Amino acid sequence: MRSLPCLLSLLLLLTPLHAVDAKTLTLASVDQRTVTVDASAVAKAMPDKIEWHLQIKSVQPTVKQSRADVDAALQRLLAALKNAGIPEKTLVVSDVEQGREREMTDRQWIFKGFFSISTIRLSLTNFRLVDRVQSEILADDLITVQSMEQVTEHKGELRQQALADAAGVARKKAEILATSLGAKVGDVLQIVETSGEGNGLVTEQFLRDTSAGKSEGLVSEITVRAAISVTFELVK
Repeated sequence: MRSLPCLLSLLLLLTPLHAVDAKTLTLASVDQRTVTVDASAVAKAMPDKIEWHLQIKSVQPTVKQSRADVDAALQRLLAALKNAGIPEKTLVVSDVEQGREREMTDRQWIFKGFFSISTIRLSLTNFRLVDRVQSEILADDLITVQSMEQVTEHKGELRQQALADAAGVARKKAEILATSLGAKVGDVLQIVETSGEGNGLVTEQFLRDTSAGKSEGLVSEITVRAAISVTFELVK
């Protein structure tokens, strides 16, 4: 008499393969139908202000001399801005940093003198004064421009608008695809943002208003871009 394990093994071997296949097909037939689309949009605004990051640096034989140079350059800048009608409160001035200035030459350090450095952040909301401020900065040999950028206080609002517009584009795109295949777009199943926030803000272009034969300053646009991938359910 055959043992019970042998009988079970025999029954498994005699089970038709088409029964397993039918079950697999049945499971596959009830899988949810979806469509995934990519979409992007941009939102633009005029900048609210322009910011300069400046550095005043002097290297002299003595610490006292280099500090005197930096202080004098700062006073010249303050006087020039005051003449242009720009209040001193628009500047953020760091403490003066001092030390030894060395330069690598022929694999050895050469002492060049003592340096004094002060960094400044200058903000300006009146773009008509940009050219004048720029000329005052560049006229002083001790002042260098580390960076200059135009910014907006509405970056968060622009980002939200770009994301909302991208979502609208995604649904419209999905509806076009679904209609062409005889289906309809149902609920949203997944949304993935494919653009990083740090890379979203860019200055698109620099323009100058030359009406009336004169420059009216920088009028660049700030552009925020949002990109998303959305998965929709397809229904009959």
